[in-house]
Amino acid sequence: AFGRGPGSFTGIRIATGVAQGLGFSVDCPLFPISSLQSLAYSAAKKGASDIWVALDARMSEVYFAKFTCNELGIPIMLGDEIVISPASLPVDFTNTTQFVGNGWTAGYEMSAQLRSKLEGIEPFITLPSALDSAQLAEKLMTSGIKPVSASDAEPVYIRDNVTWDNKPKVGS
Repeated sequence: AFGRGPGSFTGIRIATGVAQGLGFSVDCPLFPISSLQSLAYSAAKKGASDIWVALDARMSEVYFAKFTCNELGIPIMLGDEIVISPASLPVDFTNTTQFVGNGWTAGYEMSAQLRSKLEGIEPFITLPSALDSAQLAEKLMTSGIKPVSASDAEPVYIRDNVTWDNKPKVGS
């Protein structure tokens, strides 16, 4: 199992490259695990079933996805993984929604309704766990999900703009 993203561009490139190298060397298939689904699985193991995951994507954005758990305890994504400004996040949460990930505490601007909901709530788990990703891969495998060949393992980039120049502009 390897973390296929979303996340740090360099980090997911390295994870994919190392996994491919190991997979090729021993002719072993790979399970690409979403960092957002891994976090949702960490929350599901502790009883959560309505899970919203937000990871800090920098540049005033978060990687975001909603999950619900199936009967096997596997978080199933509702919709797509997206990169979004926290101010544009949905507000259709419920009293049972579990907020997971470091994106909720990144300090970016968000709607008053969401900010009010998060007030006094500590996000459940803030970063993906390698152990939980491996356990999730095992659950996916036993549920019939097939791994991919090392040659088909790919990182997942959600953001189109992959460069960020944080240097001050001349004349600024």
